[in-house]
Amino acid sequence: MHDYEQQGPAVGLAEPAAVRLVDATALGVYAYDTYDVMGADDPVRVLIAARSTRHAVHWVRRAGFPVHRWTPRLAQVPTDEATRSLAVPGVVIWRNHDPDLSEQWFYLPH
Repeated sequence: MHDYEQQGPAVGLAEPAAVRLVDATALGVYAYDTYDVMGADDPVRVLIAARSTRHAVHWVRRAGFPVHRWTPRLAQVPTDEATRSLAVPGVVIWRNHDPDLSEQWFYLPH
């Protein structure tokens, strides 16, 4: 699998202006901007702390989020999101344009 990295969101998620970004790749956090298959194709960001790209993609897909080989991996993510994804291994967090759903976490199946 090719590992593509980009600086901005792939699906139009807005970043607040005052957000501090961290290097996700240095922390072992894998982040993708993709779409929610459970809703009406809402844009979402999924993050997971994993050993490798392959491991991360496997768990993100098992959680029900579409990640393909052409889905770019984010190189930088907000500090708060990275911290949360590192705090509980095996968890995907996501956020989208709906403030009521932006703090929802999805625990991955084992």
